[in-house]
Parts: sequence; structure tokens; C-alpha cells
Amino acid sequence: MKRRARSAALLLLLAAAPVPGAGADLDTLRALTYNIYYGGQDHDPVFGRDEEWLGVIRTLDPDLLFVEEANGWLPSEQDLLAAYVESLNASFPSEAPYAGFIGAAPAFHVAIVTRLPVLDFEAFGEVRVGEELIDISHVFTHATLDLGADTAHAIGVHFKSGAARADREREARALLAILETLPPEETVWIGGDFNSYSPDDLVPGGGLEPDYAGGALPADVKGWEPAGYLRNEGYEDAYRSSHPSTPGYTQNTLSFLPPGTMGPVQRVDFLFRSPGSAWRLDSAEPVTGAPGDIASDHYAVSATYVHRPWTGVGEVAARAAAPASLRIAPHPAGAGSRLSYTLPRSGPVRLLLFSPSGRLLATLADRSDPAGTHEIVLDPAAAGARGLPPGVYFLRFESDRSAETARFIWLGGDEDR
Repeated sequence: MKRRARSAALLLLLAAAPVPGAGADLDTLRALTYNIYYGGQDHDPVFGRDEEWLGVIRTLDPDLLFVEEANGWLPSEQDLLAAYVESLNASFPSEAPYAGFIGAAPAFHVAIVTRLPVLDFEAFGEVRVGEELIDISHVFTHATLDLGADTAHAIGVHFKSGAARADREREARALLAILETLPPEETVWIGGDFNSYSPDDLVPGGGLEPDYAGGALPADVKGWEPAGYLRNEGYEDAYRSSHPSTPGYTQNTLSFLPPGTMGPVQRVDFLFRSPGSAWRLDSAEPVTGAPGDIASDHYAVSATYVHRPWTGVGEVAARAAAPASLRIAPHPAGAGSRLSYTLPRSGPVRLLLFSPSGRLLATLADRSDPAGTHEIVLDPAAAGARGLPPGVYFLRFESDRSAETARFIWLGGDEDR
């Protein structure tokens, strides 16, 4: 994959010199993603709020901070990145100093602020995926981090806003192409405003759906491809892993509510971590309440990770078998494709087929399986979904210990040919 910034002017690095060895012996890492709304400066409908969003960051004291809508932060603008980094460092005089890195975009910039040593930084205004050159509307940023014994990566994202689902899907494929260039043994954190939903939140009746009656846009408008593609690659959604049954809405905040709404209505801000990492999730929360209620139109999302290497044959085996690891082959799927999954222990299993709008189309399996790997024929017609047109669909795996959603492409079955 060839990568390049939109132009030389769209890649900018601002950094205080990181403290040598600041990442050595690190055993806990706090990450935070925050869309601060127009650079955190005066803008309708709330003015004079820079101390509020800075207060949110100071309260959480993150080691790694993803900032979306970092407008005014470039030296060619108001040079606010340098000013805010200086302010944060003054708040934590005994900590390793923060350094700030920013990728410039035509509309909304994306910044990474961290007290971890940064080995390299790059920004993406466009990404080539095969023969397609994909434009990144708000720019992606990538910092390579020195964690002492480990090298890790932080990728800040802000997917295109509005009714631009197709553009967000292309940007999601561009993100996957970037991830494919990184060493698989190195941890990757991805944080940002996805401007879309997670497929895990769209199961009808699951209690996690956006508040459509309160003003959240329909799922077929917002889409779920960015989070869905990452989930399909095994990336861990920090909040949903910590809170499998609580919606965790992040937008809109109380001071930015559209007329007639009563509270936040959708979860569009995410922190993801790559699979197999020794950095294990400890906790994750949306940062609601004061001062975040008036700081931005988004609530920040925080997560804490603890470094615990996988040790022992039993733990490594359990780690490998814990997720259902849904696999479809061949894919794209059609007549004759088979779906496989692995269970660490015996128990009940359900496999559900959903449409792109989140409507349950069929129950493909509802049974009890022993531990081990299992395989079934992917046959929607036999489960009652005859004449399923070609397109993108979702499979939901549910057991008594885990749940997993996978996106797949259906080419049509024999009854459609």
C-alpha cells in the first residue's frame, strides 16, 4: 500500500522533546479520545469553554490523548497546540511532559498528545488501496510509541460526518490498509470520532440501540462499517467490552442538545485495541457530567490498560479460544460457504443473521455445542431467508460467555441463480 499526505502542507509535527526512557517499565496506560468541537474555542451554542474541556483532560490525566476537531491548533492558525501542551504540562509538573502531534485537514484537524516517547509520526490525507485512491476527509494520524520493552502504535481518526456512509466505508477500508502495514505483534490503539455506530449496538431489542426517537439518525444513514470492520479484525471496543449491556451514549452533551431532545442519543466515539495484546483492558467509561456537559458536543471516552503478558500454556490456550473467531470461507460468501467458530467450553450457541438496517432475518443455529471448533453451512434459505439479495449482512454469534458480530458479503445462493 502506498501512503501519502494530501500535500506537504497537510502534514505537521509539533513536539516538545520526549523524555528519554519515559516509556520504560510502564505497567498502566490511560487513553482518552475527545472531540472538543471546533478546537475547544468559542462557537455556537457555547462560548468560553476552553477551561471545561481542559478540565476533563486534567481530571483523567491520560498518557495518550486523541483529539478531534483540533481547529486553530496549527502554527499557521492560532498555534493552540503548543499553548495547550504547555498548559497541561504545567498541571502535571512531576510527570513526564506531554508532546503534541497534529495532522492538518481542510476542515477538522486530528491531534495526538502523549507523554510517551514518540519514535515516528505521520498523517494521512489519502491512502491507496489497490487501484483506488481514498481521500481521508478529516485526516488520520499515526504515532509510533516507545513503551520501553515494547513498540506500540496510536492512530487518531475522525471519520467523515453527515449522511456520508459510503465515504466512511471507504475511509474504513483505508484504515485497514494502514493497519496491514504494522507489525502484527505490536499493540495498536485507535481512538476517535467514528461518526457512525457499532454493529454490536444495533441488534434489535438488545437495549444498546441509538435513541432514534430522541434524534439519532437511522442506522442505514450513519452506518457501522468503521467499527464493524475493526471488530471483524478482532479489535477490542473498550467501552462495549467493559459494559456489554449499557448503551454508553457519547453525543450530544447536555449543553449541545438539539431542541426537543432530552439527553445523549448515540455512541459514536470509540477506543479500540488490537487483538492479542499484553495490554489488557482494565476499565472504560464515557466521561459524563461536569465539566464535560458544557465542554463539547461529545463526551470524552477514557480507558485504562494494564500490562500483563500472557504466561503459561493454559492461559495462552484460553486466550486463543476465548473469542468465537467467526470465519466464513470462501468469502465473499455464496452457496457452499461454511461458517466456523471455536468454543473454549461446551454451552449454548446462537447464530443470527441481520440485514444492513439491523433487522433479524434468520436464526442460523440455536443449539448446544461441545468445546472445540465447529462448522456449519451458511445457508440463509434453509433458515427461512429465501431469496436473500446480494449485499452486505451481519452475523451475530451468542453464547453464555461471549458475543461477537461479523460483517460479510453475500453473493447469493443457488435459489437466486
